[in-house]
Amino acid sequence: MQAAAITLSAVPPANSQIITLGNLPAISAGSYVFKAGDFIQIGVYVYKITADVLRGSGSTVTANIHRPIIGTVTTGTLAAVGSAVVFPVLAQTCPSYTLIPMTAGAFVQWDSAFVFREYITG
Repeated sequence: MQAAAITLSAVPPANSQIITLGNLPAISAGSYVFKAGDFIQIGVYVYKITADVLRGSGSTVTANIHRPIIGTVTTGTLAAVGSAVVFPVLAQTCPSYTLIPMTAGAFVQWDSAFVFREYITG
């Protein structure tokens, strides 16, 4: 499927969790454009599709996302879809490390887990 060419065809109203997508792939009307759990990136931020999206026969489809759009977006090609999305994150907790010597270098041992959170500025 040509998911990378899909576009945001309309700027959603404030606080809406429904987006309109265009430039749809040439697949059968009963095929899925997106399935619940798929990721899309609009501008800088990533959104999860919350319900399956069928291709249908129109030139656009609507998709439900897990949160309203952050910041100001414009219509046009999505920044990324699927495994190509990039989450902007900050390290909330950075553990300390210890180097454990070995024959040709060292192993790194962390004293706790890293904790990351999404970085939202819009």
